[in-house]
Amino acid sequence: MSDRLTATIAATPIVDVDLAAVTFIDSTVISVLVSAHHAATLAGGALTLLHPTGQVKRVLTVTGILPLLGPDNCETRAEGAHHE
Repeated sequence: MSDRLTATIAATPIVDVDLAAVTFIDSTVISVLVSAHHAATLAGGALTLLHPTGQVKRVLTVTGILPLLGPDNCETRAEGAHHE
């Protein structure tokens, strides 16, 4: 996941990550998402997490990641976002 996000951000720094099919995340995934967020921000873009459900949504909310990277809080939206 980390390598793919890094490559995608390098190609286009505005990235949407669709989490609809993801049923579990742990601290490793959270670390990858935070690192990808920083990389996208440094590249002048944004990383946005879309459609989290269940345990994934709870973990992202409790850790403060969803409020930071959810679609309602992305200031750098553009029509050319790359969807993962």
